[in-house]
Amino acid sequence: MNSFITEAHLELDRIKALIQIVDKIPFSSENEDGCLACRIENNKLKYYHVNSKQVDGKRKRQWKYLGGPGNTQVQSLKKAKVYREIRKRLVENQQLLTEMLSAYQKYDPESVTQSLPDSYRLLPAALQTDFSKQEIKEWALAEYKKNPMTFPDMDSIAVDGTKVRSKGDLIIYNLLKRYKIPFRYDERLVLINGDREKVLRYPDFTILLRDGTKLYWEHLGLLNKEGYRISTSEKMKLYQQNGITPGYNLIVTGDSRDGGINTALIDQIIRGVVLPLVHTID
Repeated sequence: MNSFITEAHLELDRIKALIQIVDKIPFSSENEDGCLACRIENNKLKYYHVNSKQVDGKRKRQWKYLGGPGNTQVQSLKKAKVYREIRKRLVENQQLLTEMLSAYQKYDPESVTQSLPDSYRLLPAALQTDFSKQEIKEWALAEYKKNPMTFPDMDSIAVDGTKVRSKGDLIIYNLLKRYKIPFRYDERLVLINGDREKVLRYPDFTILLRDGTKLYWEHLGLLNKEGYRISTSEKMKLYQQNGITPGYNLIVTGDSRDGGINTALIDQIIRGVVLPLVHTID
């Protein structure tokens, strides 16, 4: 449900932005009282502007020849028609989504009980399966112990002003913020190594799920460096020893061999994997 509602709001924002963009495009309105028509004559495609007017009390169609496919006016009329149709559909979709979001009723136990009389608001234990949204929000906003390691020289500043360690972290951080995911960046994590000693690690992202468990996310950005590969391998072994494993409670992404980042794939992971498991926060 959270994923669907968040996507609907994001789509509504995209539509509003696109309407503003289309409204700034200067397109002709010459053919609003008629239409563009084409036909083949002498094996050549010819375009006409067709209009219907009253002549001697009768409705007659008037054809004005414009030229071939490359004619400037033909191209202008085509663009005008497409942009008008785009805007029409955007406005209709905007209205549809606005009405849907206004009428949509959340069906989780907490939302349902808020609309009921006071006598029904103390939930039975069987329904108290989720961390409350307020607790999750407080966790996301609270102070926590972070990685004390010095930041690299390259400044990577996220949308909320937070400094992050790499361009990969920057992309993930901003997307998590965009989707209102409750998370912490570079939070200290106490683990136990093979010698039963406490050791500290700092996952790139720690996400609090609505059932109170945590999902970790590591983005591997320097796999072209041998030292980084060795330390990453050791970290993954340590994670596995402490019950943190990919495909269960750990997401692992990375840069490509040439340093590129697949932002679209990261976005899909958040929408498809993370969003359905969390309570989003405002």
